[in-house]
Amino acid sequence: MLRSGTIVRAGAALAAGGLVLGLSALPAGSQSVGSASLDLTGTATCEVQNGEYVWAVEYSATNTSEINIIGSTPAAIGDIDLGSQVLTLNGQPAGTTDLLPNPVAMGATATDGGPVPGTVTGTLTLTVQWSNADTDSTGTEVFDLVLDDSCHAPATTTTTGAPAVQAVAVTPSFTG
Repeated sequence: MLRSGTIVRAGAALAAGGLVLGLSALPAGSQSVGSASLDLTGTATCEVQNGEYVWAVEYSATNTSEINIIGSTPAAIGDIDLGSQVLTLNGQPAGTTDLLPNPVAMGATATDGGPVPGTVTGTLTLTVQWSNADTDSTGTEVFDLVLDDSCHAPATTTTTGAPAVQAVAVTPSFTG
């Protein structure tokens, strides 16, 4: 005769064993939850460098991912790999950047920048392709900087002086 306590203990042991088998069968990538994201920003400040007016351009790419790992956490978990980093000016190719460090750790920021002649005007656009292996995510971030025509020496004005006055010799005299 079976007792109900034996059946309950056997069922609990079987259920616990199945749970252990179920967890161990999950692939490692399935044990992360969350999302990968990148925040791209930039600034352009007019400065005088070596006697020339230039736009000091700075770009930042911050890894704003929120990834939680179940179990042990490898050191590179949540890193975002930066792919192509293309600059255009008014839609025309203008070069590339090299945002560093790459890959970008969770919570870290990669930066790059440099001078652009102050005579350059228009929209300077940075397009960054990125990926995150932990979440199988990819994305494209775009940031526009508007360079107006204000980065130059102030206009100079020419003033004409008052008409020249000739010195006249005056001799004081007493009349009285």
